[in-house]
Parts: sequence; C-alpha cells; structure tokens
Amino acid sequence: MLNGNADGRVERIRNAFGNAINSGSLLVLTGNTGDLYVADGGMTQIEYLISKLSAEKGMPTLKYSLAKSAVAADSPNGPKARVPSGIDAGTPVTIALDRLFAHMSGSGAPGTLLLDFAEAILPGDDAPCGNLDSMRIVEQIVSKSLDVGWKRMKHCLVITARTESIDRKLLHMPGVEHVEIALPAEAERRAAVDLMTNSRLHSLVLAQDLDTDRLASLSGGMTLDAISRMRHLSSPEKPLTLEAILEAKKTIIRRQAGDSLFIHDEKRDMDQDVAGLPQVRRYIEDRERIGTRTLRLLLAGPPGTGKTLVGVAIALRMGTVPVSFRLIKNRYVGDSERNLCRALDVINNSAPCTVIIDEADQAGMGRRAESSAEESSAVESSLRGILMEWLGDVGADNGISLIALTNNPAGIDRAFLSRLDALPVLEPASPREQAAIMDIQARRMGVTLDFEGCVRAFSDTGNRVFSGRHIIRIFDNARICARYNGRDDVQYDDIREAVGDALYGFGPKEEYQALRAIEHTGFAKYLPWVAARRYFGDDAAAPPAYIRPYINNDGTIDMDGLGKRIKELEP
Repeated sequence: MLNGNADGRVERIRNAFGNAINSGSLLVLTGNTGDLYVADGGMTQIEYLISKLSAEKGMPTLKYSLAKSAVAADSPNGPKARVPSGIDAGTPVTIALDRLFAHMSGSGAPGTLLLDFAEAILPGDDAPCGNLDSMRIVEQIVSKSLDVGWKRMKHCLVITARTESIDRKLLHMPGVEHVEIALPAEAERRAAVDLMTNSRLHSLVLAQDLDTDRLASLSGGMTLDAISRMRHLSSPEKPLTLEAILEAKKTIIRRQAGDSLFIHDEKRDMDQDVAGLPQVRRYIEDRERIGTRTLRLLLAGPPGTGKTLVGVAIALRMGTVPVSFRLIKNRYVGDSERNLCRALDVINNSAPCTVIIDEADQAGMGRRAESSAEESSAVESSLRGILMEWLGDVGADNGISLIALTNNPAGIDRAFLSRLDALPVLEPASPREQAAIMDIQARRMGVTLDFEGCVRAFSDTGNRVFSGRHIIRIFDNARICARYNGRDDVQYDDIREAVGDALYGFGPKEEYQALRAIEHTGFAKYLPWVAARRYFGDDAAAPPAYIRPYINNDGTIDMDGLGKRIKELEP
C-alpha cells in the first residue's frame, strides 16, 4: 500500500483518487503537481504516484500527453495497460481522446487514464490555443462524468496541469473534482531531506550552519524538487549553506509576489554590523531560549538609530528572508485589498519569513479615527482590517514574524500595539557605543580606525548625543580630515575635529520620540541600560541624560514624571 506522510499531500491525492472512482467524477490536479512527493520510503513524481494508486485498486494506467502521445504508465507490480493503436504525435487531440475513451470502454475492466500536462491540451484564456478546439475537448472530457457505462466500469480520469495556465472552464463543470496541490509541509520536507542526506546515489551535503531539522524548518515555500536540485549541486567541497537556501527563497518570493513585496537584499549580521543595543540582543536570546520561531516586535525610537538595519539583522539571525510591502495601494476599488492579500499569501506560503513594516504608524497600522466618518479612506480601513486579521492573536508560532518600525509608537492602533513587544532603539548612550558604530563603518569601508582614540574624541566633546546616521556622516568627515593630514587611517585628531565641526544635535523632537519609545516598552529588562547591566555585565551602563530625571532611587522609571515631560514636548 502506498504510504506517505500523515495528513500530507500523498494522502490528499489518495483520498481524492478514491472519491473520484466512487462518485464517477473527473479528478483535476493543479498547483505543485510537478513536484516530488515522499511515498513508500522514497520520492516519486505525480505520474508514478497515480499509477501506484491505480495499481492498488487493480487498475492499469494509460497516460496521454502531446509530447509522448499515448503510453502505458503502469506501476511495476500492477496490471499492465494495453496501448490502443492509431494514436501518434500527429493525431489531433480530439481524435486521440475519442480513441482512448473508446479503448477503455471496450476493455472490460476498470482502468485509469492520466491526461498529463493538461495546459498544453487545454490552455488558459491568456494562452494561445493554436488549432485546438478547447470547448470540444472540455465537452469530451466532462461527458465521461455523465457516461453511465464509464461510471459503472469504475474508470478514473485524472488530469494534471503543471502550471496554473489551464482552461478554468473545466474546473467549474459538474462532475469535476479539483484539488490544488500545495507546497510540501514541514513534515514532508523533513522526510525528504532525510532521504536526500542518506541517498547512495547523490547525498545532500549540508554546511555547518545547517542540519536536517533546521533545513526542513527554514525551507518553507520551496518545493522538494527545488531542494533536490540543490542537493545535486552540493558536495563535501561545496556544501549547501543557509545563505543558498535564503537566496533560493528570495527568487521564489520575487516570482510569486511581483511588485507587491520588496526583499531586503542587504546582508546584516547582529554581531558584525550592529553596535550596542543590548536590549535587542537580550530579546532575541530570550526567544531563542524557548524555541520561538515567530516574533511580534515593535522597534521604536528617533530617526537615524538604525531600526531598519536591526530589523534585517534580526530576520537573518533567524534564518528568514526579510520582506516589506510594496505597491499595495491602488486607485481602483478592490485592487489594494487584492494586492495585500496576494502579498500575504506569498508570505504565508514562504514561512518562516519576516515582514518588516517601516513607519508602521503611517503604513496600515495607524490609529483608527474616533468615528467612521473621520477615517481618511475606506481603503485604509479595509487594509488595516486585513492586516490585523492576518496578524492574529498573540501566541501563534507559525514562523511568520512581524517587525514594525516607528518614530511614533503612540500613533499605532492599540489593537496592533497589544499584539507587539515594544523595544526602544535609541541613540548610542556612551562614547564607547558611538565609537562602536564608527568602527563598524570603518571596517565596512576597509579603513583603519583608532578605536580608543575615537572613544576619547567623543568623550572630549561633552558627550554630545548623535544618531547612528549622524555618526556615519561624521566618520566621512573624519576621513576627509585624515586625507588633508596626509593619512588614510583615521585617528583621534581627525575624529575630534569632525565631531567638533558637526552641527547635528539632539533636540526636543528627538527627546520626545525617545521618551515615547521608553514609555511603550513592555518590560524593564528591555530598557537598554538595564539589559546592559543585568545581562551583559556592563556596570558602567547608565540611562541617557534626558531620562535620568525620571529614574527613581530603586532604578524604576517615574512614569508620571515621564508622562508630564512627554506632554510638555508634544508637537
């Protein structure tokens, strides 16, 4: 008996096959029919799967396609089909079908007829039909579900399409059972990966950053055929890497999503490209410790603090592709909703995946108006509802993470806020953190930097507050200073001159945004200075100067005082 994974695709096809025989329906399989399937301890293709199911019921299988005409497609241990004469590559489809149907009706025993690559026989409305009489073919095929003799004989007609470009009229005809073959679930991917790694012909070789469980988990959205093709490219000298899996998933997402999703291609590493942010590091470690695959995270803070960079780095740390919504809104009624639903479908199919929403308070997650009459548009309201329903409740661990970014957490709808863990992403609070950002930029550009001189230069200028974006610009100016001094490396004097020359500052607007971010932080352990002291042993870590007036003697925050200051600064 043909065995697959419990509740998997093989079982669904088996059930549909049995139902089609019992009801006299035609079985149409679309979707990922060109994929590989795990069955009987191995991997097989759709035509062999159908022939095995047919053999289980004592039925031979005939297969017809334009490329191969009519051939026997019997299972090795099943009954043998007899191929009718008078059908070759030059036989018109309508005549070939008439002869195939007549042959099976006169055979005296039940059998299966598989019409493979149906999109070539019955192309969709957007495909050229050539000389094929599509409606006549549809009539020929559907008539079998009404043929009393055909149904009494328990014949089964199975139609497979390898793409979605099939005449949709067929799917809506009476007596047609349509099954959309999904992408493989994680259980089937894991079984397939185990088979590939243990293959004697060509085993799948994994890099050190991958094992079979992790590959099965992170390859969501990929077909088994795609993984198998990567297997044949792997070797001990060139093992399959996590980066290769992510690049393959990016290609799939681009093809499926079109313009509705933007993929963040930049490579960002939490250890190499992100300075400081102990609260973010602690949050990630907490989630990794309990095995959470799904984040619901809000990064809040002033502009220029690197929220997007951090979001991408978190996504890559989790082994997921970071994507953002793009070109969702449209002027035509219903198009915006369809664009968003299409993007969400691709994201769901690609799990695990990470969605990054920049300026979340203005990008579909903003506060609702007090009344429907005050809503900016019905489209905004509809998109917000779709997004909220998709996000679901707290606690879901489906591998689809959301990282929302905002300068103004107070502008986000409360229903969204209740589903998100808020972390503040603030300007670097010490000269050493400022120097760390400059050091990362120097390494990125291949420039030698006097790190300790950098720390001293920032200290010498009165501990001014700069955003990460400002520090990168100051570094560029320091390089210019170095060049004027006849050097390529950047030293203390260059940095001190560049910092002293900078007019950037930390004003009331930035203070307001920073205090708002702190106000919305859910747990004290995720305040930057608390995380640095408590978990990373930085006893010198201190709150930024603008928050110190609202720190109580026991280290807690005076929320009343903080709230009053926020009101004073409110634009």
